[in-house]
Amino acid sequence: MAGSSNRGKWEYVLFRILYMILFWLLSRLAWVFIGIFALVQFLFVAIRNDRQADLLSVSNSAVQFVRQCGDYLTFQSDYKPFPFNDWPKAKAPADRLDDQE
Repeated sequence: MAGSSNRGKWEYVLFRILYMILFWLLSRLAWVFIGIFALVQFLFVAIRNDRQADLLSVSNSAVQFVRQCGDYLTFQSDYKPFPFNDWPKAKAPADRLDDQE
């Protein structure tokens, strides 16, 4: 009996480390895209003085994905992010550009 529970523990640890490596790599890739989104959004604001709504949405959902990965990596959650669950939905931005004027 003790061998069975010990085996289950090691399976959990093995799979957890494999998932952690995967989500760490995916979160690093997501940061690359977030940087690209930030640069493109900066150009929209600099040229048109307006944020691109679709870009806000996709970049926000990418940030939510990184958050989910971080929660999994730091054992705050056992929830496995995308591709094991749905891609996170974007949250409404906390502030608007025109609110700062």
